Amino acid sequence: MKPEKQHGFLQDIYAISATAKEMVGTMRRDLRGNVYRYGQAGATALAAGKLAVSADMDTDVENCVLAEAAAAGSKTVKVTVTSTTVAEDYFRGGDLIFNDATPEGHRYLILHSSAVTAGTEITLTLDDPLAVAATTSSEVTIMQSPWKSAVISATDQADMPVGVPMVAITAEYYGWFQTRGRAAVLADEAVAKGGAVTIGSSVAGAVELQDAAGEPQIGIAEEAMSDTEYYPIYLMID
Repeated sequence: MKPEKQHGFLQDIYAISATAKEMVGTMRRDLRGNVYRYGQAGATALAAGKLAVSADMDTDVENCVLAEAAAAGSKTVKVTVTSTTVAEDYFRGGDLIFNDATPEGHRYLILHSSAVTAGTEITLTLDDPLAVAATTSSEVTIMQSPWKSAVISATDQADMPVGVPMVAITAEYYGWFQTRGRAAVLADEAVAKGGAVTIGSSVAGAVELQDAAGEPQIGIAEEAMSDTEYYPIYLMID
């Protein structure tokens, strides 16, 4: 597994790009320790200061079988899929999870994924070689990066937060999402200073007071917040 990238980033924090300049999910820190993740907007544009969440996983790439055995030490795995169609490198920056049969419980970062059409196999190139051999009885799940095709948070509060875009990101473009440190975020209601905040239940992309079990904590309100305005939140997503 490669170490965290420290310098040489190819896209500015406040820039967007039609093509990927970094691997989706790449982490970046600034001088104050604020943390950012490189990601992509889904089919709908994202706005600065509005919370984004991970896209739903395609169930067609869940609990799949291998198309052929893969020896220990191999960095290539072929997986049979039945109906989904995805472009080349859609799963780059995501993970291959072995969920049943040997080597269940193992996880590997995906560096490359082939294009696949319904009813064929997808070839995955892994960052690290397989520690244990896999067979055609091995079951796997192919997970896209949480920052791939991210969407604006829905008011059902049932999704995984991935950060707050630094600027507006055009649909299917790439940009940076802040995940830790002070950020300007849209308020869904009045929140007292020091209140823990979660996904808003009334306005998409907003945050509100965390007041029920199971709600993911996004961060802490650094000042008292008023409804419909953007306030400093100390993010604690990543």
